[in-house]
Amino acid sequence: MSSTPKALTALEALRARVRYKLWAPLRANRHFAYDLSHSQFGEDMVLRHLLADVSRGTFVDIGAYHPVHYSNTYHFYCRGWSGLNIDANPYVIDLFRILRPRDINVCAAVSDNSNEIVTFFRFAPAVFSTIDECFAQRWQSLPGVRLVDRCEVRPRTIGDLLESYLNHTQLDLFTVDVEGSDERILTTVDWSKYRPRVICFELHDTKLENLSDATAVTFLKREGYQLEARCGPSVIMSRV
Repeated sequence: MSSTPKALTALEALRARVRYKLWAPLRANRHFAYDLSHSQFGEDMVLRHLLADVSRGTFVDIGAYHPVHYSNTYHFYCRGWSGLNIDANPYVIDLFRILRPRDINVCAAVSDNSNEIVTFFRFAPAVFSTIDECFAQRWQSLPGVRLVDRCEVRPRTIGDLLESYLNHTQLDLFTVDVEGSDERILTTVDWSKYRPRVICFELHDTKLENLSDATAVTFLKREGYQLEARCGPSVIMSRV
């Protein structure tokens, strides 16, 4: 068991600057007839529609994975937004600090209990990395997915992170992708204090016809949100 995942090397940092800071912006939103999505399942296409009237907003991206690739928030960053990106992989946070310097970028695992040590399973591709052991076992059976290493970390709660970095800040977009822990995180947020316009999170193993009855969805409905769309496993809800 390794003590901590490897961070970014100087050569990898240089490659990231060239690929994502110079080349990637030229690939998106440069033609009047179409847009390109940076999200894994096109989530940002729906999100930009719901948040089209917000010129300089604030987002929270939990399980951020990458500053450009498979990112629900990169489009908004390019529009002048900024926010809080959280990921347990220091390699990922190094990339964010290079490519998204306007943002607050924090290396942390997020859980509903900060008093117990959890195991962070780092996969290649890194999008499958998780602290959920059940999901870690599931991902290892997928072709092309490899467990790189695992390490023990002390997680932080989302309430602690929000109070530390965005206390009293108006949130516009709250996106969660933590491979199995989305529901636990959503139910621990103080939604009376933090009321983003739009929430995006993942629900695995839930059929479309059963979506309205899912625990996370019914919980957010009680908090004043309504269903807007589903993109792959991602569910998008907006404040009523």
